[in-house]
Amino acid sequence: MKIAIRFCSLSLLFIHTLSPLVTAKDLLTHEVKPEQELLITDLKVTDSHLAEYPGVLSFGYVMDQIAKSNEIEDKTRLILSLLKHWEEDQVVNQFTVPARQSIRELVIDPWKKADGQAGVTDEEWQVDYANAPFRLTAVVNRLDLASIPELEMTADDFEDMGIDPDDVPGLGGASYASSSTGELRFTYCVCDQETGEPLAGDFTLITEMEYRAYDISDQPEPAPSTYTTGRSNTNCPNMPANTTQTSSSQRPFGEKDLQRWAMRWHQLGAYETIDNDYLAALENLVHDNIQYLAEDRKTNLGQIRTNEAALAQPREMREFVLGSLGFEQVPVDQTPDLSFTEKHTKENRALADYINDNSKVIKLSRHLVDETLKIRRDKVPFLAGSALIPDDDFHWDARQVHDRLARRAFSMNTCNGCHAAETGISGGMHISTRKKGEPAVLSSFLTVGDTQRVRDPARRAHRDKMNEMEKRIAIYTSILSDDANSSRALRGLKAERNAWAH
Repeated sequence: MKIAIRFCSLSLLFIHTLSPLVTAKDLLTHEVKPEQELLITDLKVTDSHLAEYPGVLSFGYVMDQIAKSNEIEDKTRLILSLLKHWEEDQVVNQFTVPARQSIRELVIDPWKKADGQAGVTDEEWQVDYANAPFRLTAVVNRLDLASIPELEMTADDFEDMGIDPDDVPGLGGASYASSSTGELRFTYCVCDQETGEPLAGDFTLITEMEYRAYDISDQPEPAPSTYTTGRSNTNCPNMPANTTQTSSSQRPFGEKDLQRWAMRWHQLGAYETIDNDYLAALENLVHDNIQYLAEDRKTNLGQIRTNEAALAQPREMREFVLGSLGFEQVPVDQTPDLSFTEKHTKENRALADYINDNSKVIKLSRHLVDETLKIRRDKVPFLAGSALIPDDDFHWDARQVHDRLARRAFSMNTCNGCHAAETGISGGMHISTRKKGEPAVLSSFLTVGDTQRVRDPARRAHRDKMNEMEKRIAIYTSILSDDANSSRALRGLKAERNAWAH
């Protein structure tokens, strides 16, 4: 699907810096191409040299930037700090997440063998990212998740809707489903080292990197990039000539930053097809966001999420962040422990109370599932250590919930609800694994132009419209626009949609 948009004053500042195939006239009217700007699964990208280490889309490149930003010299220690979480039981938010020990047989030991180091101990292994078993499946631009003060709903907005601003977590900042800057995401599937096939049962991993801020210079001539590589912005046709990248820690990310990143992505849609020029522009864009910057001394990695049924049943999703000693497993966003689904328990009744008490905020996806929940006089662990999908009909429910749409919005915002019955998918995957030479398949939930009426799994007489990609496109289009009403329109779009983090 292609959507025509018209740019106003801000966009005109960038015309002289665009790729030669984009003229001023083209810029005012050229179309949004979601398959080149928002969710990219084309084999000319996912099977390109950029996806092979040390290409900027490869898993190894991302790990290298994370290691450099955090002064981690031992690549093996970094990757094992992630993979070995499955070898032992993990206690996360007081919940025990059972081990799935086949990670060694299916992933760690075959990787050692591919490196020519079969049988060596973990301490002796010198990991080679060129043999990493992670195949790129998609590049995902999630600027629609950005949450910055200029574009967020205000206390007055919530009061106009009959919602007490004190009931809205993060008012004036990022809501749960938004990083402060939006995210650049790469999705990978784990493959068998000998056959090259995706692991049976599927195992996917997604890296979620926050966008960096830009510093807008008053200099009339192109200023040199601050990269340690020393390359100038003039070598990147998609980079505004009066813009230099700066450490994201030097100032807050704002509306202008959001628009400039959106413009760079939109310029990729000006290419008629994905060719070498497109790949060069995409490479520059990715490099500019995740390349190690010496002055940052920190990664812009938000989190890593995994989704698999290859190691054990049932399907499980985990979440990791980078800590001082490597990757640490943390509670999964917005998703209670499965014990809260058990009927006729105090936990399930407490879940119903939570949804009823917060129904208005939940329907705006502005609620926050905290680590603990008060049940009578006690605070008990609430947020899950991992998200399990027992079957394709899984959904969150409690018999005492009064508002059908609040129940559905709550369930939809959980990891396991979004990957099961709430979106009408089977198999727990929105972006499939893939063989080399075959593109990943998107679920109907992520298919452009595919507006569905999906049955409410808890109230089966009801169906609700879902058009996730249309909403992402609408928000992206509003970010690109700079007319007087664009900020107001964007705030309205973000309020109307259920801004799932997934």
